[in-house]
Amino acid sequence: MHECMHGSGYGYVAELLGGGKTTVTQLHADRNPFFGGLNPEPIPPNIDEAIAVMKGGGHDLCILTDGDADRVGIIDETGRFINQLQVFALLVLHLFDVLGMRGPIVKTVNMTAMVEQLAKQFNTEVYEVQVGFKYVAPKMMETNAVIGGEESGGFGVRGHIPERDGILIGMLFADMIVRRGKPLSEVVRDLEQRVGPHAYARHDIHLQRDTYDRDRKRITEQLANHQPKEIAGVKVARVRSDDGFKFYLEDGSWVLFRTSGTEALVRIYSEAPDAAAVQARLKAIEEIVGLKQEAAAHA
Repeated sequence: MHECMHGSGYGYVAELLGGGKTTVTQLHADRNPFFGGLNPEPIPPNIDEAIAVMKGGGHDLCILTDGDADRVGIIDETGRFINQLQVFALLVLHLFDVLGMRGPIVKTVNMTAMVEQLAKQFNTEVYEVQVGFKYVAPKMMETNAVIGGEESGGFGVRGHIPERDGILIGMLFADMIVRRGKPLSEVVRDLEQRVGPHAYARHDIHLQRDTYDRDRKRITEQLANHQPKEIAGVKVARVRSDDGFKFYLEDGSWVLFRTSGTEALVRIYSEAPDAAAVQARLKAIEEIVGLKQEAAAHA
């Protein structure tokens, strides 16, 4: 199934994959400048209808593309949304383990630590860059990287254009389940066996626009001057501060605090072995900077 989200990608997946034994169902495959009243970002809660259809059975894979089809989301055959960090790790595993590609990996600072674990298994390097594909693409070209990815669901692959392409990534997921000969849910379990359990969430905290510049400065200075030695009871191993503040913890988990330069918005991200640990890390940073989550978490 292809959830087109009323975007420019409609029709392509059906044309590329449809025919023979393969049937492609399209949702919202029409041009609608209002995107049906939903934000055309391929993550919950914008994809509830697609999840419901997948839970109803009859489909092996759901590919979700955003308004201009450069970002992608994935739902497995059970109706489970595969988050962007899992998607990236699954792509790395497919490109290296199944397709036999070799070379560096590029990821943004808010991307998964699963990639480092896989990189060790395949004896390759990982380059971590600032948030935005404008940082990913140049590093991919500089290092001849196999793949680059960002947390928003944008991925680029060597041999294609050095840019995000949601339709290409959807094709790779179709290829993944065919070559492995098993449902996507089982492929995800295979990934977890290789890298262990990983949970992720992001808190979006909206601030007052008229006081945002002042508040952002205060919050950033608070975190810079009072950097925690431990977060949620786990010691901080190191800190990166060129794009927000990313705290790498001794247990391999991490938490990132970033302020937006275009919106009155603060985002806090975390990845840890389980959902409770993720929420504990997010809450700890919120308490340090004196903020409280106002928006839904993206898990």
